[in-house]
Amino acid sequence: MHILSILSFVVFILYFGAGIFVLGQNYRSPINRSFFYFTLAISIWSYAYIFLYQAEFKESVFYWDRIASIGWAAFPSLLLFFYSKLTKQNALIFKIIVWLFICLSVIFTYKSFTSHLLTSDWYYNEFSWIPFKENTTSPWYWSFNIFMLISILLCIWMIFNWRKKENTKRVKFQSKIFLITLGISIIGGYSTNFIAPIFKLGDIPNLAHIISIFWVGGVGYSIVKYRLMVLTPKVAANEIVSNMKELLFFVDTHDKIIRVNKFTENILETDEENIIGKSIDFF
Repeated sequence: MHILSILSFVVFILYFGAGIFVLGQNYRSPINRSFFYFTLAISIWSYAYIFLYQAEFKESVFYWDRIASIGWAAFPSLLLFFYSKLTKQNALIFKIIVWLFICLSVIFTYKSFTSHLLTSDWYYNEFSWIPFKENTTSPWYWSFNIFMLISILLCIWMIFNWRKKENTKRVKFQSKIFLITLGISIIGGYSTNFIAPIFKLGDIPNLAHIISIFWVGGVGYSIVKYRLMVLTPKVAANEIVSNMKELLFFVDTHDKIIRVNKFTENILETDEENIIGKSIDFF
């Protein structure tokens, strides 16, 4: 089997497994369901490329690229959908934007099945099939790229806004992980799937579905490290404490402070690190 087909199979298993795992943690949660929808789309994309890389004929390449478009055309809108749920974007206008993007994904998928949306020709370089000619003369090509760019910018804006609004250490660390891993995935994916074919930068195969493992890995790390999308009594209690609008000190048996909530930090105008270890009598 082709090495890129093997990698596509591996990430297919990882994406689908991650989606099932997160959905199983709390299937009623909109965040968990939106993550599952996203991983399902990228799983379809990866599954199709298992066969695209090792196709014998160009007709087969076009066929599997059309199947893959179910995933890559939905990628921007489902990424936006996930972050809208994670960052609690409940405004009506934002819900309309998300559903508009989902409708656009359906249109782009249909266009991919009926004509050449992105790549109008492929060639084999004795290692893999390479996108030979991007369909840059088509307004559909640029429409999809603008669609992708806007969705990414909206996701970045949501992450920064979430970080500012929540203003907790847990959210700050999570948002940092999301920004770094999303940046790696987007820059890497754009480089191989768009920039390289347009500017003829060499025989570089499409690798965006493989590189996206960095972002899914970042979400996985957040699940393990910060219990993201996992509802437990401990997580619920921590969220309640963090959002309480009262002075709150946790002390040990020696009356030494071991924890405070965010409201206390704001009132005292200092960080938790500067309070921990001091006697409660100090305050």
